[in-house]
Amino acid sequence: MKKRKIIGLSLVLAISLGAAGFTKIQNDNYFDIVKNIEIFTHVFKTLNTNYADDIDPNSLMKIGIDAMVNSLDPYTVYYSESTIEKYRFQQEGKYSGLGGQFELVDGYVTIVDAVEKSPLIRSGFRIGDQLVNLEGTDLKGVSVSDFTKLLNTSDSESVNLQVQRTGQADLLSLTLREGEVKIDNVPYYTMVSDDVGYVILTTFTQNASANVKSAINKLKAENPEMKSLILDLRNNGGGLLNEAVNICNLFLPQGKLVVSTKGKVRERDQLYKTQAAPLDPDIPLAVLINGSSASASEIVSGVMQDYDRAVLIGQESFGKGLVQLTRKLVYNSQLKVTISKYYIPSERCIQGVEYADGKPVDIPDSLRSEFKTSNGRIVRDGGGVQPDIVMAESLESELLGALNKQHWILKYVNQYVAGQDSISAPQSFEWNDMTDFYNFLDQEGFSYVHSHEKALTKLRETKVNDTEAVHLDEALSSIAAYKKSLRQSDSEAIRKSIEEQIVSRYHYDAGKVQIALRNDDDVQKAIDVLNDQVTYNDILGKQ
Repeated sequence: MKKRKIIGLSLVLAISLGAAGFTKIQNDNYFDIVKNIEIFTHVFKTLNTNYADDIDPNSLMKIGIDAMVNSLDPYTVYYSESTIEKYRFQQEGKYSGLGGQFELVDGYVTIVDAVEKSPLIRSGFRIGDQLVNLEGTDLKGVSVSDFTKLLNTSDSESVNLQVQRTGQADLLSLTLREGEVKIDNVPYYTMVSDDVGYVILTTFTQNASANVKSAINKLKAENPEMKSLILDLRNNGGGLLNEAVNICNLFLPQGKLVVSTKGKVRERDQLYKTQAAPLDPDIPLAVLINGSSASASEIVSGVMQDYDRAVLIGQESFGKGLVQLTRKLVYNSQLKVTISKYYIPSERCIQGVEYADGKPVDIPDSLRSEFKTSNGRIVRDGGGVQPDIVMAESLESELLGALNKQHWILKYVNQYVAGQDSISAPQSFEWNDMTDFYNFLDQEGFSYVHSHEKALTKLRETKVNDTEAVHLDEALSSIAAYKKSLRQSDSEAIRKSIEEQIVSRYHYDAGKVQIALRNDDDVQKAIDVLNDQVTYNDILGKQ
């Protein structure tokens, strides 16, 4: 009987996978595969039939599938029908939804960020709005995930929400409609000095290369004195491989190898070369990267480094050298599966070799293999692209972190914008009233526990002698003064954060980029290097 079941399941697999897929299973101990599928089916049925509480079959299966793919690598992902819009955004830079980011603030779902011209903004909502009531349902204490479920279960194309907005005495009644949300992959480009252009690319979605090319051409047309360029790939998590190849082609001659992929199925191995004449193969170029630059960003930056085509500035990149293939499954679901690793022209792979909490573990240079660029510079594999000029990473202080976590800057900015219909352009706007902000915190009763305070309190709770207890109590008493001193030492970082959030209320993502450029050490370093031909050539190993 059991043997007949195994044969039956084998036939089902043969039909679903096709002859080639089933042959592969036969070669890979198909009996074990079929046996474990049968076990999984029986476990699922038994749980669904016998478990004490009701089980949502869709949720339970999603958990099982996620656990299976998560055991492989962070990039093999299953997209159910309900999460397919996330995949669509990663590929196309657009999706159907609201275009906002929500968090729970003072017990209510609150809009903490939004995309310009998104359905959310078009419907009259603003960043900072608290959602109080949905079609008669009180939203007090409702989590963001439960709020999303309420929206998804509505039969109407639009829903009515009661909204609390700072500065408004009465609740506002707004109608919310979902629609297409489009994220610009090149939200901003400009001249950062008399002769240095700047283009930021946030994701490698469709038309990324065309948009970068268009931005460069517009900068050149409007600024004939432009002599060099900064390409900003910081916080760019990657995207489409072909867009990375096409962006490399903007700066490299036709026929140059960009990347090769190698995996278990050799028939899928490919070489990707530049296919067209370059836009500008000679313009001095600086590429900005950081620890959140991944995948396609690392292809572009790594290739530019391998060919000694650009100076890389910033921090070591993330370390994702894997290629994914997406397969359509039944019921409008999809599986993005890692099929190979990619290798850039020096033949190095920048994939991290160890993971911890979904991120590559830092590997010492002594354990990495060495490779050489076109000019003979030494570069290494095994964990991200290392910049030619390493810049100090800007870390969030504990005080600023507490202010953001408790949404105090959001609340303060809510008050500020309530009395301001508009502000000046991001390039000229300035905010510098820290006294008013700190008075606001004191009036509202802001407090937080510093890490030193936590450590001392934990130690005080252990068995200590009287002398030690006295010293610990004295140290805890001094923490209050120390925390107050942080207001002075961290004031500039806090001021910049407030300034950026104010600008984002009126000018959204493009405004954030513009105001951040005013105090960007990485950009300033790039300008200095690009304006110094001797230093530029020396870094790239040019004779």
